[in-house]
Amino acid sequence: MSNNILPKITIVTPVKNSVNTLEKAIKSLVAQNYPNLEYIVLDGGSNDGTVEIIKKYEKYINYWKSKKDKGPVDGYIDGIKKASHDIIAFLNADDFYEPEILLKAGKEFADNPDLDMVSFRYRVVKYDSSILEEVSLEDIKLRRDKMPKTLGINARFFKKDLFYRYGFPVELDDQGRTFIGNDLEYMIRFLLKGIKGKDVDCVGYNYLYHSGSLTFNNDPLRRQRLVEDKIFIAKKFLAEQNELPLGKFWQKSFKKWIKKYRAKLVKSNLELKNYQAAKKHFYIGLKENNNILFLFYLIKTLFRK
Repeated sequence: MSNNILPKITIVTPVKNSVNTLEKAIKSLVAQNYPNLEYIVLDGGSNDGTVEIIKKYEKYINYWKSKKDKGPVDGYIDGIKKASHDIIAFLNADDFYEPEILLKAGKEFADNPDLDMVSFRYRVVKYDSSILEEVSLEDIKLRRDKMPKTLGINARFFKKDLFYRYGFPVELDDQGRTFIGNDLEYMIRFLLKGIKGKDVDCVGYNYLYHSGSLTFNNDPLRRQRLVEDKIFIAKKFLAEQNELPLGKFWQKSFKKWIKKYRAKLVKSNLELKNYQAAKKHFYIGLKENNNILFLFYLIKTLFRK
């Protein structure tokens, strides 16, 4: 296959204060030697030496800036808008690609022009690259009538025009806060729109597991926000179902999410001794659900280890 028929790929890296990991991420991209590559790095105002790393590899970067932003979602949206190529993917500053994965993705799109997305398996690794987890082909498959088992957004390559056809990542939740769960929302949105994807049975991406990682952050307050985001997602899609038919599976799933995750918020706040917040979510749960059903979910959640 000649280089001139491989699609043009844009890689976007949102970054902030990742001086210890960014260089490895960039090197993994440079080593791809992909012929039709555009690289965009969007720094959220780092003050730890990250900008010096960016400048060190400036000759490989088509566009970069360093400016305070609202978080990674700002970088994703800005990157999509600035991307001039046909295919887009996101490389976190903590992570790194496997060799030749861009070539494999490019060939899939070249051989199958009607594809909207190409997905690869991924690993979760430590700093020394020892493997903590490696997902299977079955794990990465996305179906319209099934809840995603794993997102692995960074191991997926998208047609850029998906975001123009079906919408950019959502920036804010219903309370005006930065929406953390935007990747889950837009993947479900793409699924409901019936996009065509192909799952490739090889590892393409490595997520780095460490305490400062946004992907694997175990901060209890962040976990609560992700739970709240799922309620927001469920309500959003249920409210839009006249424009985007959900089908019985997703209607049932989203109604369950509202009860299940509200009950989780009551429990997590009790565990954190945030009794006022627990009380607030309890009454919201009663209001937004059938009382008996919500109490059933709450009791089940409270007694589950």
